[in-house]
Amino acid sequence: VKEITRDIKQLDHAKRHLTTSITTLNHLHMLAGGVDSLEAMTRRRQYGEVANLLQGVMNVLEHFHKYMGIPQIRQLSERVKAAQTELGQQILADFEEAFPSQGTKRPGGPSNVLRDACLVANILDPRIKQEIIKKFIKQHLSEYLVLFQENQDVAWLDKIDRRYAWIKRQLVDYEEKYGRMFPREWCMAERIAVEFCHVTRAELAKIMRTRAKEIEVKLLLFAIQRTTNFEGFLAKRFSGCTLTDGTLKKLESPPPSTNPFLEDEPTPEMEELATEKGDLDQTPPKGRLAGRTSSEKPVTMYFAASPAFILSQHHKGRSQESRASRSSSEMMQSNVSGPLIK
Repeated sequence: VKEITRDIKQLDHAKRHLTTSITTLNHLHMLAGGVDSLEAMTRRRQYGEVANLLQGVMNVLEHFHKYMGIPQIRQLSERVKAAQTELGQQILADFEEAFPSQGTKRPGGPSNVLRDACLVANILDPRIKQEIIKKFIKQHLSEYLVLFQENQDVAWLDKIDRRYAWIKRQLVDYEEKYGRMFPREWCMAERIAVEFCHVTRAELAKIMRTRAKEIEVKLLLFAIQRTTNFEGFLAKRFSGCTLTDGTLKKLESPPPSTNPFLEDEPTPEMEELATEKGDLDQTPPKGRLAGRTSSEKPVTMYFAASPAFILSQHHKGRSQESRASRSSSEMMQSNVSGPLIK
């Protein structure tokens, strides 16, 4: 039997080797042709075609990892890497031209070229995508930093609701103009809202340090109410998928007080605040901005960069100081009146 089947086994081995060789040659032909097409499309900025071709070229190139010792294969691999680098630089330049760091936005709005460029950025190094997101958000919030500078009247706590009205308009404007430009999985609207919270927290902390003598409890309660209502608005509309571990860091507990009169008890003002409802609780808008439905459990967006956090911490400090002052006065009165009663 072995003698009879010996020739058949040889034919089977030959067939297997021949099939492998033909498949490898086909892959090599596809790789060489794909690299040539990729370089040509990159020069013509045909990002739509590049997005489909680049992923295919990278998949084919994986089959040749064990052949990198061959000069021709290594040369093709280097050309693919060079094309990826050129694509990344080219896409960043296109976005910089469309959304300059300083100056006005391009009047024509987003183009199909930029939309296809985002698809290519999904395949390239993740740093390209992060740079695009960073530049766009910075440009989108540049107006906010100018309108609500520390020396402007609208920057103070009594007009804090104007900040939140501004970002709501910006989110609607983003959905209308740029909602289709960026891939949905980028969650750009949520990223804009989160960065707005970071910037607002820093700005509020700075202006409250500068104008600390003008802060009153009633004013703080007003600012906290408006801010918590706004953060509830964000929590209902966004899932929090863009919040990283660094953003969701645990709120640090304040150091223990050495004052025996300070007790961490809720004040009547804060209890009243917890039961109040702000005027920002409105019917969710329709469209992509609507986000989560009322039946879903909202994911809180409170984190260490929360504007409400810095306001509540300041209010807590003021309340504790007030209680300590009252307690000290009562003790002094009791010490003075004690001997007189006897």
